[in-house]
Amino acid sequence: MKLKTLLSKVYTGMITLAALTTLASCQKEWKHGTLEFEDFKYLWLAGATSTPKSLSISTETGRDTTVTIGGLRYGGTTQPYSTDITAVVEVDPSLVAAYNASNATEYVAIPAGAVSLSSTLTIPAGTFASEPLQITVKNNALLEPGTNYLIPVSVKSASAPDGLPLNENLKTEYIVLKVVALAADQPREIPPKSAWTIEDYSNGQLSDEYVVENLIDGTSAAWHTGTKITFPMSLVINFGSLATVNGIIYTPRHGDDGDTNASPIDVTFEISEDKINWTTVIVAKLPSGKSVTADTNIPLDEPTTGQYLRWTIIKNDNGASYTYAEELTVY
Repeated sequence: MKLKTLLSKVYTGMITLAALTTLASCQKEWKHGTLEFEDFKYLWLAGATSTPKSLSISTETGRDTTVTIGGLRYGGTTQPYSTDITAVVEVDPSLVAAYNASNATEYVAIPAGAVSLSSTLTIPAGTFASEPLQITVKNNALLEPGTNYLIPVSVKSASAPDGLPLNENLKTEYIVLKVVALAADQPREIPPKSAWTIEDYSNGQLSDEYVVENLIDGTSAAWHTGTKITFPMSLVINFGSLATVNGIIYTPRHGDDGDTNASPIDVTFEISEDKINWTTVIVAKLPSGKSVTADTNIPLDEPTTGQYLRWTIIKNDNGASYTYAEELTVY
């Protein structure tokens, strides 16, 4: 009987000890979790916790590139602050050397003037995060093909409530920009018409309604020269960057309002990379007559790359001292 009582007490003690140990362990885990949660009570740039973003750009496309990175955030509390929290961000080229030393890389600092961004991030009152940050890489002569640039985007300063510091280790996000050059024989994409401009034109317009820019605006607005010009006459379209042209579409002016037809007839088109050396790609006689309203599609004999298209009008339909058209398009 005594032996049974002793064994029972030992068994009960073991269970009690195990329960206390488990409870202590749970309390320790719960406290540890609370400490971790409170440790997140700071501001940080969201993308600073991940590997650098990487993007490529070709200087020959002539197009800017926009990249989105994580915004400003904070944690460590279940109750958001009732006031706005702001931070000033900037591209900090001085961080490139340290990054290269720590990561065994050889990135080049992005040139000043080659990148732009909004300088302020705001976490609205009652929330935990700002909108993402958009950065625009400007496609200009500052970028060197074949170069890998590093863009450190860093929080310069922050305005936040007491007890919400900026985490110095998580305030910078890095972007790797690879600038590539297209092979000489690789086709170049045609830039949008919003990038095109008209150059070397001096024949005026009938009125402000008929400016030469109407030729490349993508609408039904027509171009009409001044009323006293001589032929041949020419103008140059600058695509803004190299473009590989396979053909040209000419759209005649519609709705002559009783005017005799003075549309171009004998024309040439030339393409150049530098506006010095020109290659004639089309010599054509365009359809004539007031009944002609359809587009004329003129394919090139072979694709030709250049930045400039020169249109020369040698003769118009009726010998009038003016001419007009609605649109020029290339493909």
